Amino acid sequence: MSISVSARVVQVAPSHIHAVWPHIEYYIERSVSHSCGDVGLEEVKHRLLSGEWVLYVVIHDNSNMVVGAVVVTYYNRINDRVAYVAAIGGEFITNKGYFSQLCDVLKSSGATCIEGAVRESMSRLLSKLRFKRKSINIKFDLRRSEEHTSELQSPM
Repeated sequence: MSISVSARVVQVAPSHIHAVWPHIEYYIERSVSHSCGDVGLEEVKHRLLSGEWVLYVVIHDNSNMVVGAVVVTYYNRINDRVAYVAAIGGEFITNKGYFSQLCDVLKSSGATCIEGAVRESMSRLLSKLRFKRKSINIKFDLRRSEEHTSELQSPM
């Protein structure tokens, strides 16, 4: 499928992450800034270099410039091979042609569904691509549990 502005989705091998990093760092940094500290820029880079996570980039055909990036980790459930989007950014994020290419690439890696944690505004945007809201993620930091629960304890 083609995109209105000609572009293609390409997987980047771990050995090429350093060469591509200056072109995607901004996109990834903006994405992880919404993770509430769960993942940082250096962790994303480390996991990409180790091959634990996979980087896909969107390359504009005319200029050969990277205009978008998607970081994915794969895991298995009983009925699905999940492509979990850990970070995403850049142009063409919600372009149907780009998304179709991304789906084809993820399917070729064995994925049967795509998931990710997003903000409410991104959830609304992605609903245009038929993403369905699955759940609401919440977090309680057990390393600071005494601090958080001290006011909940009743005096004896």
